[in-house]
Amino acid sequence: MARDKVTTVEDANLVAYLVTRGFVAIPYMKEIKEGDQRRVIWDVQGDIEKARQEFYGNANGIRDFVRSLKEVRQDMQTMKSMKTTNKED
Repeated sequence: MARDKVTTVEDANLVAYLVTRGFVAIPYMKEIKEGDQRRVIWDVQGDIEKARQEFYGNANGIRDFVRSLKEVRQDMQTMKSMKTTNKED
């Protein structure tokens, strides 16, 4: 893996996938021009192109997993915002 190449990545899901593939990801804050907002982005070391294609090409169903995880998290947030969330036995 060519460690001298660095790619800036904003997608946290892609970064997580790249880290599981052995890439080093270094986070930092990026200022956004609209207002005082800041975002976390990552510099990923190495040639990530093949792994990026695998991720966005849904290799091993990874994109399906990410989509399902987002739905589960959204359901969790919806449940937390409801007044009654207890399951009746």
